[in-house]
Amino acid sequence: MSIRPVLRAVARPSAESAYLRSFEEQTPRVRVSGTCRIAIMYLEGPGFMQRDEFPANIIFGNSVIQIPRRQTMVTTQSDFEDETAWERTVLILAGPLMPLTASGDVLDLRTGSIATTLSSLALSSTVGSAAVEELRNSLLPLLFGAAWKIMDLGLELAFALAGLAPQNGRRWKINEKSQHALAHSGNLPGLTNTTDIWQALGLLYSKTVEVRHALVHRRVQVDPSTRDLTGFDVNGVALLPVSYNEQMAFCRSAQRIAQVIIEGELRPRVEADLRKQLADLQRHHGGTIPSTATTKPPVRVIDNLPANGEINVTYLLGKAQTTFTGAQYVDLELHLTDGRILIGELESTPKGFITVDPASPPDWLRFV
Repeated sequence: MSIRPVLRAVARPSAESAYLRSFEEQTPRVRVSGTCRIAIMYLEGPGFMQRDEFPANIIFGNSVIQIPRRQTMVTTQSDFEDETAWERTVLILAGPLMPLTASGDVLDLRTGSIATTLSSLALSSTVGSAAVEELRNSLLPLLFGAAWKIMDLGLELAFALAGLAPQNGRRWKINEKSQHALAHSGNLPGLTNTTDIWQALGLLYSKTVEVRHALVHRRVQVDPSTRDLTGFDVNGVALLPVSYNEQMAFCRSAQRIAQVIIEGELRPRVEADLRKQLADLQRHHGGTIPSTATTKPPVRVIDNLPANGEINVTYLLGKAQTTFTGAQYVDLELHLTDGRILIGELESTPKGFITVDPASPPDWLRFV
Protein backbone atom coordinates (compact mmCIF):
# COMPACT_ATOMS: atom_id res chain seq x y z
CA MET A 1 0.00 0.00 0.00
CA SER A 2 1.32 3.42 -0.86
CA ILE A 3 1.98 5.90 1.92
CA ARG A 4 -0.88 8.21 0.96
CA PRO A 5 -3.66 5.62 1.46
CA VAL A 6 -2.00 4.59 4.71
CA LEU A 7 -2.00 8.17 5.97
CA ARG A 8 -5.64 8.58 5.02
CA ALA A 9 -6.50 5.35 6.82
CA VAL A 10 -4.80 6.20 10.10
CA ALA A 11 -6.22 9.71 10.10
CA ARG A 12 -9.87 8.63 10.33
CA PRO A 13 -11.49 10.27 13.39
CA SER A 14 -12.57 8.30 16.42
CA ALA A 15 -14.67 9.18 19.44
CA GLU A 16 -11.99 7.55 21.56
CA SER A 17 -8.98 9.00 19.75
CA ALA A 18 -7.46 10.16 23.04
CA TYR A 19 -7.26 6.62 24.40
CA LEU A 20 -5.29 3.69 23.01
CA ARG A 21 -6.64 0.35 24.16
CA SER A 22 -5.49 -3.20 23.48
CA PHE A 23 -5.99 -4.96 20.16
CA GLU A 24 -8.08 -7.68 21.77
CA GLU A 25 -10.85 -5.17 22.51
CA GLN A 26 -11.26 -4.25 18.86
CA THR A 27 -13.85 -5.57 16.41
CA PRO A 28 -12.71 -6.03 12.78
CA ARG A 29 -14.86 -4.47 10.08
CA VAL A 30 -12.95 -4.19 6.82
CA ARG A 31 -9.62 -5.50 5.55
CA VAL A 32 -7.78 -3.74 2.74
CA SER A 33 -4.62 -5.44 1.46
CA GLY A 34 -1.59 -3.78 -0.10
CA THR A 35 1.66 -5.12 -1.45
CA CYS A 36 3.44 -5.27 1.90
CA ARG A 37 1.10 -3.71 4.46
CA ILE A 38 -2.49 -4.27 5.52
CA ALA A 39 -4.93 -1.66 6.79
CA ILE A 40 -7.72 -3.10 8.96
CA MET A 41 -10.68 -0.97 9.98
CA TYR A 42 -12.13 -1.20 13.49
CA LEU A 43 -15.32 -0.14 15.19
CA GLU A 44 -13.81 0.95 18.48
CA GLY A 45 -10.99 3.15 19.64
CA PRO A 46 -7.30 2.94 18.76
CA GLY A 47 -4.68 0.67 20.26
CA PHE A 48 -1.49 -1.22 19.55
CA MET A 49 -0.73 -4.89 19.00
CA GLN A 50 2.70 -6.52 19.18
CA ARG A 51 4.23 -9.61 17.64
CA ASP A 52 8.02 -9.84 17.80
CA GLU A 53 8.92 -6.52 16.29
CA PHE A 54 7.96 -2.90 16.99
CA PRO A 55 5.71 -1.72 15.59
CA ALA A 56 4.06 -4.92 14.33
CA ASN A 57 0.60 -3.38 14.13
CA ILE A 58 -0.39 0.20 14.75
CA ILE A 59 -4.02 1.03 15.39
CA PHE A 60 -5.19 4.62 15.42
CA GLY A 61 -8.58 6.20 14.93
CA ASN A 62 -10.57 3.37 13.41
CA SER A 63 -7.63 1.73 11.68
CA VAL A 64 -4.68 -0.58 12.12
CA ILE A 65 -1.56 -0.70 9.99
CA GLN A 66 0.03 -4.14 10.07
CA ILE A 67 3.75 -4.25 9.35
CA PRO A 68 5.48 -7.55 8.51
CA ARG A 69 7.84 -8.92 11.14
CA ARG A 70 11.54 -8.37 10.48
CA GLN A 71 13.45 -11.63 10.14
CA THR A 72 17.09 -10.58 10.50
CA MET A 73 19.22 -8.19 12.53
CA VAL A 74 20.41 -4.87 11.15
CA THR A 75 24.15 -5.20 10.61
CA THR A 76 24.91 -2.83 7.72
CA GLN A 77 24.04 0.71 6.63
CA SER A 78 22.05 -0.82 3.74
CA ASP A 79 20.04 -2.96 6.18
CA PHE A 80 19.20 0.12 8.22
CA GLU A 81 18.15 2.10 5.17
CA ASP A 82 15.88 -0.70 3.95
CA GLU A 83 14.35 -1.49 7.34
CA THR A 84 13.51 2.15 8.15
CA ALA A 85 12.28 3.26 4.72
CA TRP A 86 8.59 3.29 5.68
CA GLU A 87 9.14 5.01 9.01
CA ARG A 88 11.34 7.69 7.47
CA THR A 89 8.74 8.34 4.77
CA VAL A 90 6.00 8.81 7.38
CA LEU A 91 8.14 11.19 9.44
CA ILE A 92 9.22 13.23 6.42
CA LEU A 93 5.59 13.71 5.42
CA ALA A 94 4.07 14.35 8.83
CA GLY A 95 6.98 15.91 10.76
CA PRO A 96 9.25 17.56 8.18
CA LEU A 97 12.65 18.83 9.19
CA MET A 98 13.84 22.38 8.71
CA PRO A 99 15.58 22.50 5.30
CA LEU A 100 19.36 22.73 5.55
CA THR A 101 19.79 23.85 1.95
CA ALA A 102 18.51 27.22 0.75
CA SER A 103 15.27 27.02 -1.21
CA GLY A 104 13.54 30.29 -0.38
CA ASP A 105 15.30 33.61 0.25
CA VAL A 106 17.80 34.53 -2.48
CA LEU A 107 20.11 37.54 -2.84
CA ASP A 108 21.55 37.81 -6.36
CA LEU A 109 24.55 40.17 -6.20
CA ARG A 110 24.92 40.05 -9.99
CA THR A 111 21.68 41.98 -10.44
CA GLY A 112 20.97 43.27 -6.93
CA SER A 113 17.65 41.41 -6.88
CA ILE A 114 16.12 39.91 -3.75
CA ALA A 115 13.63 37.03 -3.88
CA THR A 116 11.65 35.54 -1.01
CA THR A 117 9.76 32.29 -1.36
CA LEU A 118 7.71 30.63 1.34
CA SER A 119 8.25 26.87 1.44
CA SER A 120 5.31 24.66 2.40
CA LEU A 121 5.15 21.69 4.75
CA ALA A 122 5.68 18.30 3.18
CA LEU A 123 2.13 17.19 3.92
CA SER A 124 0.56 20.13 2.15
CA SER A 125 0.89 18.58 -1.29
CA THR A 126 -0.67 15.37 -0.01
CA VAL A 127 -3.63 16.40 2.11
CA GLY A 128 -3.99 20.17 1.72
CA SER A 129 -2.45 22.81 3.96
CA ALA A 130 -5.63 23.34 6.02
CA ALA A 131 -5.55 19.73 7.22
CA VAL A 132 -1.81 19.45 7.93
CA GLU A 133 -1.89 20.34 11.62
CA GLU A 134 -5.01 18.27 12.35
CA LEU A 135 -3.54 15.23 10.63
CA ARG A 136 -0.21 15.59 12.38
CA ASN A 137 -1.91 15.80 15.75
CA SER A 138 -3.94 12.67 15.10
CA LEU A 139 -0.78 10.81 14.03
CA LEU A 140 1.40 11.73 17.01
CA PRO A 141 1.51 8.25 18.64
CA LEU A 142 2.21 6.68 15.25
CA LEU A 143 4.99 9.19 14.60
CA PHE A 144 6.55 8.61 18.02
CA GLY A 145 6.49 4.87 17.43
CA ALA A 146 8.07 5.23 14.00
CA ALA A 147 10.81 7.48 15.42
CA TRP A 148 11.49 5.06 18.27
CA LYS A 149 11.98 2.23 15.80
CA ILE A 150 14.51 4.28 13.84
CA MET A 151 16.49 4.91 17.03
CA ASP A 152 16.18 1.25 17.98
CA LEU A 153 17.56 0.01 14.66
CA GLY A 154 20.23 2.71 14.67
CA LEU A 155 21.50 1.33 17.97
CA GLU A 156 21.31 -2.20 16.60
CA LEU A 157 23.55 -1.15 13.73
CA ALA A 158 25.94 0.61 16.12
CA PHE A 159 26.28 -2.55 18.20
CA ALA A 160 26.92 -4.68 15.11
CA LEU A 161 29.61 -2.28 13.87
CA ALA A 162 31.24 -2.46 17.32
CA GLY A 163 31.32 -6.27 17.17
CA LEU A 164 28.59 -6.75 19.78
CA ALA A 165 26.06 -9.57 19.48
CA PRO A 166 22.84 -10.51 21.33
CA GLN A 167 23.07 -13.16 24.01
CA ASN A 168 21.01 -15.64 22.02
CA GLY A 169 23.10 -14.96 18.91
CA ARG A 170 20.02 -14.28 16.78
CA ARG A 171 17.90 -11.33 17.87
CA TRP A 172 18.41 -8.48 20.29
CA LYS A 173 16.10 -8.08 23.25
CA ILE A 174 15.20 -4.51 24.11
CA ASN A 175 16.55 -4.78 27.64
CA GLU A 176 19.92 -5.87 26.18
CA LYS A 177 19.96 -2.88 23.86
CA SER A 178 19.01 -0.61 26.72
CA GLN A 179 21.93 -1.84 28.84
CA HIS A 180 24.39 -1.25 26.00
CA ALA A 181 22.85 2.16 25.34
CA LEU A 182 23.31 3.18 28.97
CA ALA A 183 26.95 2.08 28.71
CA HIS A 184 27.31 4.23 25.56
CA SER A 185 28.44 1.19 23.58
CA GLY A 186 28.45 1.01 19.80
CA ASN A 187 30.10 2.51 16.77
CA LEU A 188 28.34 4.83 14.33
CA PRO A 189 30.45 7.09 12.11
CA GLY A 190 29.70 10.72 12.95
CA LEU A 191 27.79 9.99 16.14
CA THR A 192 29.81 7.86 18.56
CA ASN A 193 32.79 10.23 18.26
CA THR A 194 30.54 13.13 19.35
CA THR A 195 30.48 12.12 23.00
CA ASP A 196 27.71 14.29 24.44
CA ILE A 197 25.32 13.53 21.58
CA TRP A 198 25.95 9.78 21.74
CA GLN A 199 25.51 9.73 25.51
CA ALA A 200 22.25 11.70 25.26
CA LEU A 201 20.93 9.33 22.58
CA GLY A 202 21.72 6.29 24.71
CA LEU A 203 19.97 7.80 27.72
CA LEU A 204 17.02 8.91 25.61
CA TYR A 205 16.57 5.41 24.23
CA SER A 206 16.76 3.75 27.64
CA LYS A 207 14.48 6.25 29.35
CA THR A 208 11.77 5.96 26.68
CA VAL A 209 11.69 2.15 26.62
CA GLU A 210 8.69 2.15 28.97
CA VAL A 211 6.85 4.58 26.70
CA ARG A 212 7.52 2.18 23.84
CA HIS A 213 6.21 -0.73 25.92
CA ALA A 214 3.12 1.29 26.79
CA LEU A 215 2.45 1.95 23.10
CA VAL A 216 2.92 -1.69 22.16
CA HIS A 217 1.71 -3.74 25.12
CA ARG A 218 -0.33 -1.49 27.40
CA ARG A 219 -2.03 1.83 26.80
CA VAL A 220 -1.29 5.51 26.37
CA GLN A 221 -3.42 8.59 26.69
CA VAL A 222 -3.23 11.65 24.48
CA ASP A 223 -4.50 14.82 26.13
CA PRO A 224 -6.91 16.41 23.61
CA SER A 225 -5.97 19.96 24.62
CA THR A 226 -2.19 19.80 25.22
CA ARG A 227 -1.53 16.71 23.03
CA ASP A 228 0.74 15.33 25.77
CA LEU A 229 1.40 11.61 25.32
CA THR A 230 1.30 9.66 28.59
CA GLY A 231 2.11 5.97 28.87
CA PHE A 232 1.47 3.65 31.79
CA ASP A 233 3.81 1.11 33.38
CA VAL A 234 2.98 -2.51 34.26
CA ASN A 235 1.30 -1.35 37.47
CA GLY A 236 -0.86 1.21 35.69
CA VAL A 237 1.16 4.13 37.01
CA ALA A 238 1.50 7.06 34.62
CA LEU A 239 4.93 7.63 33.11
CA LEU A 240 6.54 11.03 32.53
CA PRO A 241 4.37 12.67 29.84
CA VAL A 242 5.92 13.47 26.48
CA SER A 243 4.72 16.93 25.46
CA TYR A 244 3.76 17.83 21.91
CA ASN A 245 7.00 19.75 21.39
CA GLU A 246 9.00 16.84 22.82
CA GLN A 247 7.24 14.37 20.53
CA MET A 248 8.12 16.50 17.52
CA ALA A 249 11.71 16.87 18.77
CA PHE A 250 11.91 13.09 19.21
CA CYS A 251 10.69 12.56 15.64
CA ARG A 252 13.17 15.09 14.25
CA SER A 253 16.02 13.61 16.27
CA ALA A 254 15.28 10.22 14.74
CA GLN A 255 15.27 11.71 11.26
CA ARG A 256 18.62 13.40 11.83
CA ILE A 257 20.08 10.15 13.20
CA ALA A 258 18.89 8.31 10.11
CA GLN A 259 20.38 11.03 7.93
CA VAL A 260 23.78 10.69 9.60
CA ILE A 261 23.73 6.90 9.29
CA ILE A 262 22.75 6.97 5.61
CA GLU A 263 25.15 9.78 4.66
CA GLY A 264 27.95 8.36 6.80
CA GLU A 265 28.88 11.71 8.33
CA LEU A 266 27.65 14.35 10.76
CA ARG A 267 27.67 17.63 8.84
CA PRO A 268 27.80 20.89 10.87
CA ARG A 269 24.24 21.99 10.06
CA VAL A 270 22.88 18.53 10.78
CA GLU A 271 24.75 18.43 14.08
CA ALA A 272 23.40 21.85 15.07
CA ASP A 273 19.81 20.80 14.39
CA LEU A 274 20.26 17.44 16.15
CA ARG A 275 21.62 19.28 19.18
CA LYS A 276 18.60 21.57 19.17
CA GLN A 277 16.20 18.62 19.14
CA LEU A 278 18.10 16.82 21.91
CA ALA A 279 18.16 20.01 23.98
CA ASP A 280 14.37 20.10 23.72
CA LEU A 281 14.29 16.50 25.03
CA GLN A 282 16.44 17.18 28.10
CA ARG A 283 13.66 16.07 30.49
CA HIS A 284 13.81 12.60 28.96
CA HIS A 285 17.56 12.00 28.76
CA GLY A 286 18.87 14.17 31.59
CA GLY A 287 22.03 15.16 29.74
CA THR A 288 23.35 18.61 28.92
CA ILE A 289 23.39 19.44 25.24
CA PRO A 290 24.57 22.94 24.23
CA SER A 291 22.37 24.23 21.43
CA THR A 292 23.02 27.17 19.12
CA ALA A 293 20.89 26.04 16.19
CA THR A 294 18.77 28.44 14.21
CA THR A 295 15.11 27.95 13.39
CA LYS A 296 15.41 29.93 10.14
CA PRO A 297 16.13 27.98 6.92
CA PRO A 298 19.29 28.83 4.96
CA VAL A 299 19.37 31.72 2.50
CA ARG A 300 21.27 31.83 -0.79
CA VAL A 301 23.75 34.40 -2.13
CA ILE A 302 24.54 34.30 -5.84
CA ASP A 303 27.56 35.97 -7.40
CA ASN A 304 30.01 35.56 -10.26
CA LEU A 305 33.47 34.22 -9.53
CA PRO A 306 35.91 37.08 -10.34
CA ALA A 307 38.57 36.48 -12.97
CA ASN A 308 41.27 36.37 -10.28
CA GLY A 309 39.16 33.90 -8.21
CA GLU A 310 39.22 36.12 -5.12
CA ILE A 311 36.08 36.34 -2.97
CA ASN A 312 35.46 38.16 0.30
CA VAL A 313 33.72 35.65 2.57
CA THR A 314 33.17 38.19 5.35
CA TYR A 315 31.43 40.58 2.95
CA LEU A 316 29.25 37.90 1.33
CA LEU A 317 28.16 36.46 4.67
CA GLY A 318 27.48 39.89 6.17
CA LYS A 319 25.54 41.00 3.11
CA ALA A 320 23.26 37.96 3.34
CA GLN A 321 22.70 38.30 7.07
CA THR A 322 21.97 42.02 6.75
CA THR A 323 19.51 41.46 3.91
CA PHE A 324 17.72 38.60 5.62
CA THR A 325 17.37 39.33 9.34
CA GLY A 326 18.14 36.36 11.54
CA ALA A 327 19.87 34.35 8.82
CA GLN A 328 22.55 32.10 10.26
CA TYR A 329 22.99 29.60 7.45
CA VAL A 330 24.07 31.02 4.09
CA ASP A 331 24.58 29.05 0.88
CA LEU A 332 26.96 30.57 -1.65
CA GLU A 333 26.39 30.01 -5.37
CA LEU A 334 29.31 31.05 -7.57
CA HIS A 335 28.87 31.19 -11.35
CA LEU A 336 31.91 30.59 -13.55
CA THR A 337 32.40 32.09 -17.03
CA ASP A 338 32.22 28.61 -18.58
CA GLY A 339 28.72 28.06 -17.18
CA ARG A 340 29.68 25.81 -14.28
CA ILE A 341 28.41 26.54 -10.77
CA LEU A 342 30.08 26.06 -7.40
CA ILE A 343 28.05 25.90 -4.18
CA GLY A 344 29.04 25.79 -0.53
CA GLU A 345 28.02 26.60 3.03
CA LEU A 346 29.37 30.06 3.73
CA GLU A 347 28.98 30.27 7.51
CA SER A 348 31.53 27.49 8.14
CA THR A 349 34.12 28.96 5.78
CA PRO A 350 37.26 30.83 6.95
CA LYS A 351 36.51 34.55 6.93
CA GLY A 352 38.26 37.22 4.91
CA PHE A 353 39.57 37.00 1.34
CA ILE A 354 39.87 33.56 -0.23
CA THR A 355 41.14 32.62 -3.67
CA VAL A 356 39.04 29.95 -5.38
CA ASP A 357 40.79 27.89 -8.07
CA PRO A 358 38.12 26.18 -10.24
CA ALA A 359 40.63 23.48 -11.14
CA SER A 360 40.99 22.58 -7.46
CA PRO A 361 38.22 24.19 -5.38
CA PRO A 362 38.42 24.13 -1.57
CA ASP A 363 36.69 21.33 0.32
CA TRP A 364 33.70 23.48 1.28
CA LEU A 365 32.83 24.16 -2.38
CA ARG A 366 31.53 21.63 -4.92
CA PHE A 367 30.27 21.70 -8.49
CA VAL A 368 26.60 21.12 -9.30
